[in-house]
Amino acid sequence: SHAQLLLSVGADPNARDRRGWSCFHYAAQRGSISGMELLLSANGDCNLSSHVGESPLWLLLVCGWREASEYLIRSGCDVDR
Repeated sequence: SHAQLLLSVGADPNARDRRGWSCFHYAAQRGSISGMELLLSANGDCNLSSHVGESPLWLLLVCGWREASEYLIRSGCDVDR
């Protein structure tokens, strides 16, 4: 995948865009468990919040991605963010 390629050449898995979204936010918005697994394996931080306080877990819950939400919680994501 593009993400694997970027990470393999040293891309920062915690880089953020203008909104403060990280790659984790985009993977969460799509409910992508495989994307989140990849980011966790590259030391991505699942607890980063956007500029307005949106966490990846919050996005998963708002979008209705139950299985992905449970995966992220099992992986150690902070449920209080």
